[in-house]
Amino acid sequence: MDEEGVNEEPAPGSCSDPTEFLKLKPKKSILKSSSRQQTYVLSVYIFLPIAYLFRCPEQRGAHFDEMNILATLHPPDKDYGFMKIEEPKTPYSYLSEGELDDGPSDSHRRVSLCDVPNIDPSALQEMYNCLLSRQLRSASPYSLDAESDSDSETEEQRAKRLEFEKKRKLHYNEFRAMQKAKERLRNDEDTDKEDGEQASTTPM
Repeated sequence: MDEEGVNEEPAPGSCSDPTEFLKLKPKKSILKSSSRQQTYVLSVYIFLPIAYLFRCPEQRGAHFDEMNILATLHPPDKDYGFMKIEEPKTPYSYLSEGELDDGPSDSHRRVSLCDVPNIDPSALQEMYNCLLSRQLRSASPYSLDAESDSDSETEEQRAKRLEFEKKRKLHYNEFRAMQKAKERLRNDEDTDKEDGEQASTTPM
C-alpha cells in the first residue's frame, strides 16, 4: 500500500488469478487522445479553405514548372525515342498467273449488255451456274465434293458419309426442335387453361 492510499499494481508473478491483469489500467496511454485528434481534423477542414481563398490567383490552380518539363522530356542531347525497329515483312504468297485464271475472283467484272449484241440465254445460264458452283465450293472448304467423291469412295465409305451428314443435320437442327417443343408445351398449357376456364364458367 502507498502512503497516499492508492493501490500499487501488483507484480506480475504475485497475482494468483490471470484475469486480474485484464483489470489493470496502464499508467500512460501510448495513443493520442481522441479529443486532440478531433480538434486537429476540424481545424484543418475549417482553416484550409479560408487560407486557400486568400492565396494569389496564380497559386490557386495547378502549377507546372515548364523549364523542368523541357529539361526532362526534351533535352538538347536526347538520344532516345528515335530508334527504328527493323522487322521482316509479313510473309505473303502472291497468286501465280495460273491460279488467277483457274480460281474464282473476288472482284466482279462489270459488263454492259448493250455492247454485246448476240447473247445466248442458255450459255449465260450455264456460265452463271458454273460460277455459282465455284463460289459455293470455295465458300465452304469443308464441304464434300460429290462429283469427285462418288468415283473414289466405296459403298461403306458412302454409307458412313451419309450417316454422318444425317447426324450432323440432326445435331444442328436440335435448337429448332427445342424451340418447337417449347412452343408445343406453351400451346398445351394454353389449351389446359382455356379448358379450365370453360369448365369453371359452365354451370353444373
